[in-house]
Amino acid sequence: MSTVADSLLAVLVQAGVRRIYGVVGDSLNSFSDAVRRSGGAAAGGVDWVHVHNEEGAAFAASAEAQLTGTLAVCAGSCGPGNTHLIQGVMDAHRSGAPVLALASHIPSRQIGTGYFQETKPEALFEQTSHFCETVAHAGYVEAYFVHPDPKVWEPLADVLVRVTLSPDYPRWARAAALTFQMIYQQPVRYEYRLIAPPVLLVVGAQDHVVPLGQYATPVEAARLGDFVTLSAAAAQDIPRATRVVIPDCGHVPHLEQPVTFLARLLPFLAG
Repeated sequence: MSTVADSLLAVLVQAGVRRIYGVVGDSLNSFSDAVRRSGGAAAGGVDWVHVHNEEGAAFAASAEAQLTGTLAVCAGSCGPGNTHLIQGVMDAHRSGAPVLALASHIPSRQIGTGYFQETKPEALFEQTSHFCETVAHAGYVEAYFVHPDPKVWEPLADVLVRVTLSPDYPRWARAAALTFQMIYQQPVRYEYRLIAPPVLLVVGAQDHVVPLGQYATPVEAARLGDFVTLSAAAAQDIPRATRVVIPDCGHVPHLEQPVTFLARLLPFLAG
C-alpha cells in the first residue's frame, strides 16, 4: 500500500531529484524507508546519502544546487535534526540555490506539550526559506477528494514543486498571497447582487474544505463547509447564476469528475 512518504518521494523523482542528503532518525523513519524501498537512483528511485550531521546535509544540498542549477534535497529529524539544518539552508537561501529541506516533526498530538526535542519548525526556518509550511495531516488530500487517487493529485503537488524553480515564481507567489489575502480580508458576499454576467456555480456534493478546518473541533467542523447549502444561497443572490452540484465529488470536481464537469461547463460557455 502506498504511503504519503511514497507519494512525496514520487513527486521528488518527477522533479528530477536523484539523491537526498541526511541523517536517519525516528521521526524521519517513514520517509527514509520510502527512499530505501525506491531501490536507489539506478532503479528509478532516489539515493540516500548519509552524512556526518544535518548541517553537512544542508551544505551538500546547497552545493549540489549551486553547481547544477537543479533542485537538491536534504532531510533531518525533529529537534536537533531541524536546528542543524539551519546553517546550510540559510546558505542556500542567500545564494538563491533551489534546495528543499525536509524537516520532520514530533507526533502531532504532542505539539505544544513540551515534548522531548520539540521545536517550532516554521519559526526556525522562516528567515531561511522562500516557502515554509507544515504538512500535519495525511487527511489534507482526503479532504479534497471523495476518492483520493495519486494519479490525480500527485501532478498537482508536482506543479507546486516545479513552480519554485521557475523564474516566474516570485510573480506566482505574489498572486497566491494576494488571493489568500482577498479570502480573509475582502467583503464580497454583499456584492453578489451586482454581478451582471452569467455565472456558473459548480459544487462538489461532498466538499467540506475550509481554510484551517483541520484545526476545528468536531463540533465546529460539523457546521463548516456546507457548500451545497451555501451555494444555493449564493445562487439566489447572483442575478444570472446557474448552480450545479456534482455528486460523489469533493473540492475539485474538475479533477475528480472531469466528464461530468465538462458536460455542464461547455454548454454554459457556448450559451
